Amino acid sequence: MVVVVAAVAVTVAVVVVVVVVVVVVVEVVVVVVVVVVVEVVVVVVVVVVVVVVVVVVGGGVVVVIVVVVVVIILVVFVVIIGVVVEEVVEEEVVVVVVVVVVVVVVVVVVVVVVVVVIVVVVVEVFVVVVVVVLVVVVVVVVVVAVVVVVVVVVVVVVVVVEVVVVVVVIVEVVVVVVVVVVVVVVVVVVVVVVVVVVVVVVVVVVVVVVVVVVVGVVVVVVVVVVVVVVVVVVVVVVVVVVVVEEVVVVLEVEVVAVLVVVVIVFE
Repeated sequence: MVVVVAAVAVTVAVVVVVVVVVVVVVEVVVVVVVVVVVEVVVVVVVVVVVVVVVVVVGGGVVVVIVVVVVVIILVVFVVIIGVVVEEVVEEEVVVVVVVVVVVVVVVVVVVVVVVVVIVVVVVEVFVVVVVVVLVVVVVVVVVVAVVVVVVVVVVVVVVVVEVVVVVVVIVEVVVVVVVVVVVVVVVVVVVVVVVVVVVVVVVVVVVVVVVVVVVGVVVVVVVVVVVVVVVVVVVVVVVVVVVVEEVVVVLEVEVVAVLVVVVIVFE
């Protein structure tokens, strides 16, 4: 199972890298409208791939948490990319922004897949432990039941055969009582041990699964915070670049006007 999950994760990473390369090449050549369309397609592909991987290898609360978080992240990316493409006209700035965003998407996808793989492996290990314990308990119960049946059959045969001799009958009755008491004690002890073992195993499994789910949620929250910070920094840098370029253009125009006035005055 671990090998299959690892293979799926590697395949997802390769597909995402190939899509990123294709998107960068297309953005260098085509216009802003095509850039927006390609970004939307990339987001849809990544969402579908992540949902498929999580559904195949995960389950329950982990599936819901991962899918919701990834969808939220990708929706935020779509909105930010649209704003940046509308506000920035220069092709090289668009390429830089898109490359940064796509790299962040790849990192988020890889982190999510790794968390899901870890959760699945831990759960599978504890499921195997529970199955082994239950098999051992069933085997012990079956052996005790066979022993009880054999003892009862032997006692009945002995009582029927020696019913004529009163002393032997009394002795046999005492033996039967002792055997029955021993069998009852053994059965009670076995049942108590089985119940205790099952309760302990169930409690341990529940605690471990809860801990794993909490750790997965914490990891996903940290990744979301990092991604939001990176996106905010990228947007701030792009806005600063645009403002600086506008200021430089205005200053150039003013300087040229002043020079023209000076030349006219001197002439």
